[in-house]
Amino acid sequence: MQKEVSDLPEEPSETAEEVVTIALRCPSGSVLRRRFLKSCSSQVLLDWMVKIGYHTSLYSLSTSFPRIPLEVEGGCSLQDIGITVDTILNVEEKEPCN
Repeated sequence: MQKEVSDLPEEPSETAEEVVTIALRCPSGSVLRRRFLKSCSSQVLLDWMVKIGYHTSLYSLSTSFPRIPLEVEGGCSLQDIGITVDTILNVEEKEPCN
């Protein structure tokens, strides 16, 4: 059963307050950037990842340095999971389960 990706919230303006820019470094080598309100649900990161073609069953997010897998929990805001400043996250292929 595939979860339908909800529409992403409108991207805040560059001058809005309480905004972070998140860059996703993709396995293809491309880097995609988008602004979010810090108060946004952390689920928007997963929705964005799916929308750009990286399904959450195959890919995960981690911080760059130190490399820490990002724990996205329902009900938590970006600020709650530690994203309070502009951040680069790596989109990584999950290890296949045998």
